[in-house]
This record gives sequence, C-alpha cells and structure tokens, in this order.
Amino acid sequence: MIEGGGNVLGEALDERLIDKVQIYIAPIFTGGPIPAFAGQGAIRTSAGARLERVRFDKIGGDICITGYPKYVAAAAA
Repeated sequence: MIEGGGNVLGEALDERLIDKVQIYIAPIFTGGPIPAFAGQGAIRTSAGARLERVRFDKIGGDICITGYPKYVAAAAA
C-alpha cells in the first residue's frame, strides 16, 4: 500500500509498482505545486497505463474510482 504525495506516487507509477489504484474525487479544488501523479509520465497518451476492471462508487458527495493499471510494454513506449 502506498499513500503518498504526488512525487512518491509518480515515482511508483514510473517504476510500474502500482497494481491497483483507488482515486477519490471530491467536489473541492485545493491546488498546489505538485500534481496528483508527478514523475516522468508517458511519452504519449498511447503509452500511458490504462485502468482495467474499473469501478465507480459514490460515497456521499465524493466518487471513488478503483482500477487495475495495465502497462504498455517498455519496447512499445
């Protein structure tokens, strides 16, 4: 389990260490200098990790998105 800021989460995503995500979206914007997932990012959209078996749950006024990343092969990125 990883619960960290944007830099930690971005590094884990870059290293393909994430096998399940739960992302919570609330009706509030707080802003800040670091995005939710910092790191190197995908070279192009087609090289990004896609979520499979995605589930959406409404919790009060928030939404929880759960999914399992499928990573593109390194040679194709």
